[in-house]
Amino acid sequence: MVKSNGSLVNSIEKSLQQNCNCESVIVEDRAIGIQFNKLDVFSNSKLGITLINPSYSSSAEKEANRLNRILKKDVQNFKSVDFITFNFKSKGRTKTVKIKDGNIL
Repeated sequence: MVKSNGSLVNSIEKSLQQNCNCESVIVEDRAIGIQFNKLDVFSNSKLGITLINPSYSSSAEKEANRLNRILKKDVQNFKSVDFITFNFKSKGRTKTVKIKDGNIL
């Protein structure tokens, strides 16, 4: 449960700060409970994360996958978050990557 588990969100944020080559990590959106929309389908817990001025060598999708693997390994109960939106934001542009159950949508 994301909203009621502040320690989980703090652990996710701390892990991203340690493993993301960016200026800052902002956890923006948190929600628990069954949600549905036409684009993202069903989810039980959602988390929106913005990475400010990220630096990565390949693509935003590959970087999101790398960070997702790190979170799975480093953060206890990370599997309880079934939908994550990574927003890679730098100088007037934002690249969004959505991950549901470990897979890019």
